[in-house]
Amino acid sequence: MTMYLFKLYGIQASEVKNGKPYFDKTALERFCYNNEYPYPFADDEAEDGLNGLDNPYQGGETEHCKPIDESSIEIIEGVTVGDLRAMIRNNQALGDVLMAVNYWRKLPEERKNLPNSLYSGLNIKARNNSWGGNQDCSLSQRQYDVIGDIFIQSTKKLVGGKEERLFPKFGKENKK
Repeated sequence: MTMYLFKLYGIQASEVKNGKPYFDKTALERFCYNNEYPYPFADDEAEDGLNGLDNPYQGGETEHCKPIDESSIEIIEGVTVGDLRAMIRNNQALGDVLMAVNYWRKLPEERKNLPNSLYSGLNIKARNNSWGGNQDCSLSQRQYDVIGDIFIQSTKKLVGGKEERLFPKFGKENKK
C-alpha cells in the first residue's frame, strides 16, 4: 500500500510504501532554491536519505522538476510576477491598495458589506505611507471611489438610482 503525505512545488515529496517513509530530495532542493534557503545536502553527494529515511528517487532532475523562476511566471497576458513586484517596489500606493483590497475580498460576506470594511484598511495604508488625498493624508472619498471602481466594481457599471455596488459606499462613518 502506498500512502502519499504531501507535495512540494508539484513533486510528490513524501510518501510511505509498505510502512517505510520515503522523501524526494529534489522537492526539498526546489523548495530551498525558490525560498532562498541553503540546500542542506549541497555537499552531501551520497544518497543517504534525509534523517535516516531512504530516498527511492535515484533519477536526475526531470523537465518538470527544475526550479521555477517566480519572476518569469505570467499572471496575465504580458505581465509576470517580476513585473508586478517591480511596479509595487516603485509605487507604494499600488502595493498598499492591492494588499487592502485582497484582504477585503477574503472577508466573509457579512463583514464585507460593513460600512468601514474596505475603507478602514485603505485609510490605514494611506495614512501610514502618506499617499492619502486629504490634508491629513487620510483616504479621500474620490480615491476610495476610484479604487473601488478599478479594483472591485469594474465588471458592473453603476448606472441610475439602483446601483448594484460590489463594495460599501463611502458614508458618513468614513468622513471625519
